[in-house]
Amino acid sequence: MINSPLLEPVATHHRDAVEELAWAIAASEGQFLLMLAHCNYAKWRKRVVRRLHKISSVPIREVFLDQSACTLYTTLRQEIGEEQPAALMVFGLESVTDLDELLIATNQVREEFRKNFQFPLVLWINDEVLCKLIRITPDFHSWATTVMFEIPTSRLIRNLQQKANSLFTKVLELGASEIFPNDAILGAGYTTEIKFALRDLESGNHELPPELLASLNFVWGREAYGLGKIDVAITHYQKSLEFWQQEPRKQESKPENNGEILPGLGLPTFISRKPITPPRRERQAVILFHLGLCYCDQAKQYPPGDPSYRENWHKAKEYLEQCMVVFEQEQRPDLVAKLINQLGEILQSLEAWDDLASLATKSLALHRTYSAPVQLAQDYGFIAKVALHKSRWQEAYTNAIYANVIITKVTEEQGVAHHREDLLAYAAEGRGGSKKLSYYPPSIQAQEQQQYPSYQENSALSCLNGVVKIDKQIINKYTNKSPVGRYLLLLAQAQQHLGQHSEAISHLERARELGIQDDPKLYLEILETLGTLYWQQKRYQAAFRLKQERLAIAQQNGLLAFIGAGKLKSSQQNQLAQNQLPQNHLAQTKSKGSATVYQAMTASDWQHKVKELVQRIASTQHKLTVIYGQAGVGKSSL
Repeated sequence: MINSPLLEPVATHHRDAVEELAWAIAASEGQFLLMLAHCNYAKWRKRVVRRLHKISSVPIREVFLDQSACTLYTTLRQEIGEEQPAALMVFGLESVTDLDELLIATNQVREEFRKNFQFPLVLWINDEVLCKLIRITPDFHSWATTVMFEIPTSRLIRNLQQKANSLFTKVLELGASEIFPNDAILGAGYTTEIKFALRDLESGNHELPPELLASLNFVWGREAYGLGKIDVAITHYQKSLEFWQQEPRKQESKPENNGEILPGLGLPTFISRKPITPPRRERQAVILFHLGLCYCDQAKQYPPGDPSYRENWHKAKEYLEQCMVVFEQEQRPDLVAKLINQLGEILQSLEAWDDLASLATKSLALHRTYSAPVQLAQDYGFIAKVALHKSRWQEAYTNAIYANVIITKVTEEQGVAHHREDLLAYAAEGRGGSKKLSYYPPSIQAQEQQQYPSYQENSALSCLNGVVKIDKQIINKYTNKSPVGRYLLLLAQAQQHLGQHSEAISHLERARELGIQDDPKLYLEILETLGTLYWQQKRYQAAFRLKQERLAIAQQNGLLAFIGAGKLKSSQQNQLAQNQLPQNHLAQTKSKGSATVYQAMTASDWQHKVKELVQRIASTQHKLTVIYGQAGVGKSSL
């Protein structure tokens, strides 16, 4: 053990702690000293680090660990080489995927640190990492000096409020076109930090504003929704909604049981006199919208003939309609424009064609006013869908063209098909394109744009054919939900009824090239329509292959019972399928299980699984192994 006056943990206000840490680093220059800088909050840690660099008399080098890091000593050795920096700070231990293995390896080679690192080593940790250090690396931890950086209670509460406020604000800003998970908005590790904060406040018996409790229920609701725990999400949303629907005077009374709002908190409350941003009515509408999303997901779990199917769609419709009413009462047509199309999706699922037609007319005007091209394309898609079901083929054809022209122009100029990383960056940073876009075919004159639906179809088709080539170039880059395939299908269905079979087949083949995306039912409809056209043209072999593919995909996604053994796809096809799996954390892949996601399995996949199973059986560590999967996924073959 190292003899140092700093070996006892230091628990002071952060300014004194920073000075203590800076002094220890300077005093130990040229010799090994292990220090643990303990801070649970990333934002606070950044402030501490900035001050540390400012007051330190020696330069401090920083190293950020990758999530895939397996060892600490080797990673640091590779980073610094033969260099002996004056001091070294290490960040990212809390984000390492297999932290236990890294700590075990660290404890085994702890003497190498003392032999080869002749400089102070500062490891930034939080409560979870500290607990693991004590449990897994007791010898290594016994060398350490621990410096605590505690955040004042008032700032802790303010930080929680800021997180909740920023989530509401960003959700309103983004609208319904892309539902981003909490970590894309609040940052990675936000859940852990909120739990740390609530625990610290509870241990100090500090008070929380009731509106903060309600806001945190919204945060936990979105978290549960992202994990596919829809019932849990609904419970949290309902508790949050109950608070925001109260009149302000009623909110001043203390809840009878805070544990019902956030289980385990049990804190007294006080009233925040500061104005709430966004306003309470807007928060109420946001929660109503999210409740609608939950019931949309619930409805999708049932076949159309099941009574629960329509029951859940009707619940979703009620919540979305309430959401729209609140925004309209608050005179926020801009927010209505951002969220109204989700109601259109619900009406489409309920086959309420007259209501959908009325809504599309209303949303069309809103989206022209607020320049929302993606939603504008969706409006024309709704109109085309209604026209198809009312056998108005020419109207369906015209509006399907409008939808395709707009969405492909957005794809070309704004990058709708960006990589997911770009979309998450947009959500986190609020980035947006500065380029002013025009959503009309090039042939339309300025004076004609107000009468956009009256433009010549030939010009639109020319634009469509030119832009779709871009889609083919970016097929493998699509990771976000894309409406392109849907609008190509609508156009093809209209052309099918108008006798334009060759053109319909061309558009369906392009839609098929986009892949399954995150909507297997849409993809199946594309395959079915294309197969029908192939059959009509007496291309029987091609139609039969499409039928085989359609049945296999339906079975793989839990939409059809097992249909017998199928041919394994090639590794290239499997990789394409994996690239097209939904990346949105709010998708229901976790809740449905791997058997409900479209996966093409290769022979190498099977071999890897067999090897894993053999190793598990051979090990004495695992007393019981359960192989789980729906009927027909290949358990017996495995």
